[in-house]
Amino acid sequence: MDKLFRLTKKNNKAIIYNNVIITTLALAVQKSFALRWLGRLREWLKSVRVRTRLGNSLLGTTLENEM
Repeated sequence: MDKLFRLTKKNNKAIIYNNVIITTLALAVQKSFALRWLGRLREWLKSVRVRTRLGNSLLGTTLENEM
């Protein structure tokens, strides 16, 4: 009985360690996904700013030519 208890205790520790590792990996994957998503959002915002600047520049040129 004592040996069975020790084995059960070891198994419980192994399960706890396993869960900690899985949770840590899951958090790392979530963080990685979030960072990639934020990076893509940042790149998109940069492209929008550039397009807006180009559009405003072209609009200004067009308005100057009309006057």
